[in-house]
Formats: sequence, structure tokens, C-alpha cells
Amino acid sequence: MAYKSSNAYDFDLFLPKEKETRAPRKNNVVAMPQPVKKPQSRISPYRGIACACAVSALIIGLLSYQIFLRVEISETQDSVKAMEYELQQMNSEYTRMSMQLESKMSFKSVEEAAKALGMTKKDQAAVEYIMVDEEDKVEINGKSAE
Repeated sequence: MAYKSSNAYDFDLFLPKEKETRAPRKNNVVAMPQPVKKPQSRISPYRGIACACAVSALIIGLLSYQIFLRVEISETQDSVKAMEYELQQMNSEYTRMSMQLESKMSFKSVEEAAKALGMTKKDQAAVEYIMVDEEDKVEINGKSAE
């Protein structure tokens, strides 16, 4: 079946393509830009050494301070232990003296001490009653008032 149309065809599209000819390069190496050199600053070449010495001194100082604090803690703990021992001794002394005081203040020891001084227990024969016939009087600065 044939097409009967008046459309134009571009037959060049179906032809094999020819390689484009390019101008050959002389050198395939791309030139990299050179880094710009900074002008020399006024910083001393010994700056790194000075920083290292400063950091070393700081570390040594911190370690020394840590050792000092540990010594202080140790001394404080020793003094706390000594105070606790002293407190324990004082508590035992307090207990001993309390027991001694209780033994001296017991009813039996007080009764024995009273007998040693010649004291006797109260009985009805030792009680005397006094009767006052006069009215109650109050004297102020030599004056009598009723």
C-alpha cells in the first residue's frame, strides 16, 4: 500500500552519521591555578612551642591541685575519725558517770546515809501540833494591822 501524500521527508535523518572532526588538542593537561601565597605574618615561629608549654603547665597545675585536694580530703577524714573516737569515749564516760550517779541517788544509799547521820524515819510521836488563839495579824514597819 502506497501512501499518496505530499509530505516532505527528511531522509538525512536515516543516513549514517559522520563523525565530527575536531581540532586535535596539543596538550590534554589542564593548568591548575597556583595557590596565592599569603604574606608572612608577624607571628613568632615559637608560637607552637609556647602554646605547648602553656598547655603542659596547665595540665601539671591541675594534676598538682588534684593531689592537693586528695591530701586535704585524707587529712579531713583522719580528723573526723579522731573526733568520732573521742565522741565514743565521751559517751562511754557519760554512761559510766550516769550509772554511778544513779547508784548514789538510789533510795537504799540515801537511807544508809541518813542513818549514818543519825536521822530516823517519821513517826506519830515526832509530830507536834501548835494551836494559835490569837487572830491572824500582819505587822508592817512596826505598825499592827488587823
